[in-house]
Amino acid sequence: MLGKPVSPYTMRTGIQNGHRIVYTNEIWVFEGMTQTYDWVDTEAASNPVKAKADGLTTCPKIPAHRGKRAIVVHVIAKDGLLDGAELIFATNSMDGDGDYHREMNAEKFE
Repeated sequence: MLGKPVSPYTMRTGIQNGHRIVYTNEIWVFEGMTQTYDWVDTEAASNPVKAKADGLTTCPKIPAHRGKRAIVVHVIAKDGLLDGAELIFATNSMDGDGDYHREMNAEKFE
């Protein structure tokens, strides 16, 4: 049934027959990833020299769009993540449009 929506009847029947319902998801992370927006200590931001002397920072050091990228795919069910179902791989390529999905294919996914 890959790619087709599952009806509530089919899902309910599958569960009643002992089938396990699982979900997959894919996400990417960057090396040194930071948030675009973050909590800011206004006191540290107003006196960055003192903040640095106290061992604090006033902003993320690496822009959110920099660094190598890792793609993470996993499977989850009602009782948690499935052991051995993870796929994690690093990629350096990124097309001009910013889409890394060209490196994910059916062979890797299976």
